Amino acid sequence: MMPFHGVEVDCGIANKHLLDRLWTDHLDRYAPPPKSMFVLPFQEKDRWVSLDSTYFDAIRLRYRILLSHHDYVIDRLEGDDVKLAERELRDAVVDYVLKEYPDYFRREGNIVHSALTGLKIDVSEGGADPLVAVALLASEDMVMMMPAETNERGDVNYRLKSGALLFPSGWSLRSKFNKPEPDKANTAAWAAWEKEREESLRVARLGKTLTEIHIPAVEHYKPFELGSEKLMRTIAAGEFMQRRNWLLHLDDQLFRHADCEVPPLPPLTPESWQMLGHLRVEQETFRRLPESQAVVFGIKTYLWRFSDVFNNEAAFQAVATANHKMTMGMISYQERKIRSFREYLELCRKAKGMESVPPINEPAASPPGLRPGHP
Repeated sequence: MMPFHGVEVDCGIANKHLLDRLWTDHLDRYAPPPKSMFVLPFQEKDRWVSLDSTYFDAIRLRYRILLSHHDYVIDRLEGDDVKLAERELRDAVVDYVLKEYPDYFRREGNIVHSALTGLKIDVSEGGADPLVAVALLASEDMVMMMPAETNERGDVNYRLKSGALLFPSGWSLRSKFNKPEPDKANTAAWAAWEKEREESLRVARLGKTLTEIHIPAVEHYKPFELGSEKLMRTIAAGEFMQRRNWLLHLDDQLFRHADCEVPPLPPLTPESWQMLGHLRVEQETFRRLPESQAVVFGIKTYLWRFSDVFNNEAAFQAVATANHKMTMGMISYQERKIRSFREYLELCRKAKGMESVPPINEPAASPPGLRPGHP
């Protein structure tokens, strides 16, 4: 079966022996950090493309999303520079998984086989779309910030020019807003439609710089603006950097495209968090591709029930500490949701007999110029 050009699906049963060998401690490894704005070098355990117990289900879901919403999740600007960068990214992912996980991937000519998913992907120049290949080999989303024009300070701007974004959280590559225009005579309906359309355009990030992506929506980003831009210009080829982000949801959806309908939000109560609450953690990576000079922004997304977090001592302590260290700017970003979550977290804390927020080690300082806000 070949629903995408260059992608073949072997419908045989996945190798259970290999699945059982995948590490399962992601809840401990990737618990929320006390301060999510730090950008730090990779440690020995860190991987650019992760293979863990979430991989099989994530790739299966990514395959279904590609079938149903291909144009929503794969997109790029025109240009030979973009084509070069996409081919370079595909080859980098292929080289990485073959080297890091030889028991799980093998290459025969131009075909890369995954023993876990049964996928066979043609990575030749006439094979699968490079971004489709990336999306089905890596469970990380990958978007590319690429050199563009020079700004008023004489620095090169980086713009998001290409990406495979299958697990977005309320944003998009390109606006897919398609609701029909209401009658302009109905001023209330027209105003609501216009506001929704403008919001769709605002959170569509293809073609935008880091500043255009984050400001004014993310109030707590402003102090980190210059440092983030500097990271794009200074990260060296072969260097891997990382940071971690965490979000709160009252459902289990990984695909949260800005222009797709979502169920109404349940009441923001401790009871809702107990029954429906999920913690979303995004392990984010940065890597420069040497030929195109694109900086690849990778996002490995984990989604855990709060009941699982509650029962994992290290993870729960991390959540409690991250909550305690949240800045007012971060709180105001989603104030109603965070305040109701804090009520729930306080009940959990008391149920565990915790008298105060437990300490957790602060992240080590990053190298000069690589921590946002410290250019």
